[in-house]
Amino acid sequence: MLTVFRFLLLVLACLTACGGGGGKNPGQDAGLDAGPDAMVENSCQALEVGDIFVVESGPMKYALDLQGEAMYFPDDDVYGSWRSGEEGVVSVEQSCLDMIPIPSHYPGGVSVRPGSFLVRRVNDPQLYAVLPGNTVAPISDQVAAALYKPANPNGVNDEPMVIPDQLWPNLINRAPEIVEVRVHPGMLFVIDGGGETVYYADADGSIRVVTNAGFVANHFQSRFVRLVSLSAIAGMSSGSSISRRILGIDDPTQGG
Repeated sequence: MLTVFRFLLLVLACLTACGGGGGKNPGQDAGLDAGPDAMVENSCQALEVGDIFVVESGPMKYALDLQGEAMYFPDDDVYGSWRSGEEGVVSVEQSCLDMIPIPSHYPGGVSVRPGSFLVRRVNDPQLYAVLPGNTVAPISDQVAAALYKPANPNGVNDEPMVIPDQLWPNLINRAPEIVEVRVHPGMLFVIDGGGETVYYADADGSIRVVTNAGFVANHFQSRFVRLVSLSAIAGMSSGSSISRRILGIDDPTQGG
């Protein structure tokens, strides 16, 4: 009986110290059980996974990952691959940022959006395509030139973005070399001679029609739409159309 009484006293003490066992904030092991709907709550703002935010309109931008941590955007070029402007960026107070932990491991920063730019390391001519999940795959110059033709006059071509050595580890995963002229996951494209329908190459190997609403909702940009031949999608299955925002596609942290 005494043991049970002591146990009840310990439970009461814990509830008192923890504020009644209420909702967790970023300073209380944020993200330990976080999932796709995880939210960081504090006195001045509620942030959802994938949200981009700044500190009181300061220059540094962050995105909230699945663990409830703040991943930084290293520069405007990386940010520009995900967003074309400031719409939807949340401004928070410094006290809010102080409550949100930063990653203690890679990836600590956001990388370029899959399918936007080809990348390479400093002093290394090898080209890489960026795939979903903070993943890169080696790609030859010839295959890259065939896949990364811009569909629009002002589109981005196959000129790679050079990634500094200190940022390269943020691309933590590796995929096999792309040796065929075949669309890879993360690409936006139209088919040469096939009209203006925009497609998205999904991570499951399917291709999906992107509606106008889906294009806007996922912050796609026309400058990253490629022009590919019909043979580049030969044998690929068709998936459901994209008509709304899909977190796995539009989340800058790509799962953190």
